Amino acid sequence: ISISLGDNDEQVENNNIYAPQIYDRALLSVNENTEIGSKRFEPSRVAYFWVEDRDFGINGEFICHIDDEQNFTLARGSSANKLLDIFVIDSKVAFDYEDQSSYNILFSCEDFGAEPKSMSEAFVVNIRDVNERPQFSEEEYFVELYENVTVGTEILKLNAFDPDTGMNGKIDYKFISVNAYLNVDTKTGMITTKALFDYEDEEENEFELEVLAKDNGSPSMIDKAVLYVTIHNINDEPPSFSHNRYEFVIIAENSRDTDIGIVEATDPSEGDKFEYTLLDDPCSSVHGTN
Repeated sequence: ISISLGDNDEQVENNNIYAPQIYDRALLSVNENTEIGSKRFEPSRVAYFWVEDRDFGINGEFICHIDDEQNFTLARGSSANKLLDIFVIDSKVAFDYEDQSSYNILFSCEDFGAEPKSMSEAFVVNIRDVNERPQFSEEEYFVELYENVTVGTEILKLNAFDPDTGMNGKIDYKFISVNAYLNVDTKTGMITTKALFDYEDEEENEFELEVLAKDNGSPSMIDKAVLYVTIHNINDEPPSFSHNRYEFVIIAENSRDTDIGIVEATDPSEGDKFEYTLLDDPCSSVHGTN
C-alpha cells in the first residue's frame, strides 16, 4: 500500500464554484429636487450593496455595474469587513416627483473566472414628494373701475400655479387684510365687488391689497402678489348753489353789462365742469363757469 500527500490549494483556486452574492443591502428614498453636491448628509445616496464571492484567487474577484448610468453612478467603497465589498449608488440628476416618482435599476455582478459566474438583482428607487411653493402668474395686478360698478361684479381672476399633486397642489386664495369693497373666492381666485364705491371719498378711490396663494401641504407654502385698484369718477351728483336765494340791488343809472352780484355753486364730483344760465329773464344775463 502506498500513500501520497499533495497540496489541493491550486485545484481549489482554479475552480470557479460560486457566483458573487449580495450579502446585504440598504435602499434609501430620495427627496425630489435634491441638489447634487449639497453639503447635507449624503443627500444623493440611493443604495448600498455588500457583495461577496467565496471563491479564491481570480475566481473570487468580480466587477459590478448598473443599467441606468444616465441618472445614477456606481462606485466601490471601503468596507470594514475585508471579506465583503461595498458598492454605493448615487444620483447624477435632481429629481422631480411630478415628472417621475420612481426608478427601476438592475444591479449586476460578474466574477473573472475562466467560466464567469454572475448574479443580478432589480430594485426600485422611490422619490419622495416635497411640497413646492405655489406661484402667482403675476407679481402685480391692476384693476380700474368706475364708482358706479354694481355689487357682485367680477373684476379679476387670480391665478397661481403649483406643480405638486394631491393636497400639496391644492391652492386657496385670500386677502391678507380684510377689505370692505372686494371679496375673493378662496377656491377659484375670482375677485368680486361687495359694496359700492364712492370716488369722492379719497380713501376709496385708490388703494392696494396684498393677495395670498396658499397650498394645503404640511407644512403649507405660500406666494404673495399685490392688487392695485383705481376708482374713476362719474357725474353722479348735480351741482348745488351755496344759497337757496340770492338778492341783488340794481341802480337805475347802471350802464349795460354792469355786474350786480355773484352767485356761487359747487359740484361734489371732482373734475366736473358746469356753467351758469338765467331762466326767463330777457333783461339780465349771467356769465362765467366754475
